[in-house]
Amino acid sequence: MEPEIKAEATAKAEISAKIIRQRKHSITEVIPPDVTRARASAWLDILSPITEWAGLKGDALRYQRQQLRIQQDEALDRLAEIVRRKMRSRDVSTPLPPKIVVPALEAASLESPSSPLIEWWANLLVSGAAGTEIRPYLINLMKAIGPQEVECLNKIWTGLSSKKDYISGDFNLPLRAAFKLKRWLEVELVKIKGRTFTSDDYLTTFLGIFEKLTKRSEKAGVPARMELSQERSTADRGHRLSFSCYSKLMDNAIPIEVCLALKLLEEHEQTFEPDFRANDITIPNEFERTIGLRIIVPSNLGLEFLSVCDPAR
Repeated sequence: MEPEIKAEATAKAEISAKIIRQRKHSITEVIPPDVTRARASAWLDILSPITEWAGLKGDALRYQRQQLRIQQDEALDRLAEIVRRKMRSRDVSTPLPPKIVVPALEAASLESPSSPLIEWWANLLVSGAAGTEIRPYLINLMKAIGPQEVECLNKIWTGLSSKKDYISGDFNLPLRAAFKLKRWLEVELVKIKGRTFTSDDYLTTFLGIFEKLTKRSEKAGVPARMELSQERSTADRGHRLSFSCYSKLMDNAIPIEVCLALKLLEEHEQTFEPDFRANDITIPNEFERTIGLRIIVPSNLGLEFLSVCDPAR
């Protein structure tokens, strides 16, 4: 009896081992190798010539494909389409290093195919291939922003990049932008030369001027706020009213704060006294003679980032 029991146990063990092997075999063969290779090849075709810039070809690139956490092939399809279109009249002068192209493709694959960020990712890759130095840190900045930040930055860059005197040569952009606003205000003061203002007229006139100038400044890519303040009360030195106008873009507080936190934008604040005396303008005694000014402009890092991600401007 004992040998029969052992034989039966051995047979059961062999059957169990066979089942386990079959299960393992079925799991590993759910996706046949030919299908996996076909998908990898299709992916390489879609992303060509991007991947060629990085020197990632053949088996090495297929391996890299498996390492990437590609989430949305549609996003990469659109990315490749934009890149091919932008590179039609250009030559690849600088092969992109894997340190740039691999994380860029991975991050771009996480975007919605309809996201404006896809266009910016394509611009970044094309800029690098065309010879612009792409710092790895720019990839991290692209990962950190969303569509709202892109919309905000695009509005600023669209206006600012059209003003060559703002962003050319040796310059301090915040000071230059503030100087422009003050010069525009001087022109407006000439138009009201010789006026003596009551409190209501002063507020109405100058807030109207501020609205005009902040709109003009925003169109030039510089969101701005201009402010009038009453003199501090002698009865309560901590109490003071202020009246301001500001660019509509400043309503998008969160995207601007995100860009400020990422050091893509910077703010500049100052107070200045217009030349009321030269224009023979008399303002009410209850108001301070100074005007508060706040502007938001791209930082040096922001200018580099925008020129790479939106080079057509």
